[in-house]
Amino acid sequence: MKITEKLQQFIMSRRFVFIASADRSGSPHLAIGEHIALAGESLLVLENCFCPTTLQNIVENPRVSVVALNLESGSGFQLTGSVVRNCDAAVRNNSSLSNSQTMQPQILTRFTVHIETVLDFSFNIHSDVPLANTSATNIANATTVADHTFD
Repeated sequence: MKITEKLQQFIMSRRFVFIASADRSGSPHLAIGEHIALAGESLLVLENCFCPTTLQNIVENPRVSVVALNLESGSGFQLTGSVVRNCDAAVRNNSSLSNSQTMQPQILTRFTVHIETVLDFSFNIHSDVPLANTSATNIANATTVADHTFD
């Protein structure tokens, strides 16, 4: 599914997004993705020091849901798709942590998600109907109805 320019601007203006994954049995897990980028017309790239549960989930079940949300207005978009690539982007040494904290290195992981559907998302009542082709008209209508702020 093609991600429109207005939707790209909205996603890129977020400091972070939420990423939901599930293991093979369907047990859900929620994480935060940062360092957001877009590649091509339908690929979303996220980075973070994801916990082992998220990393294991995407190996077992690559299907994910990503929410980009304007916290002030309570509205945004849910993007669903599959992780098509994940790789380690960097390793951080935890030598500055106290002994009571983990001494394992933190691994910055980069996910590439192929976006298949885009849905309106809001604190308020909203439909779970995919926005057809995420056309400019649909994004404009969604932003009006849900009071999205693109600036």
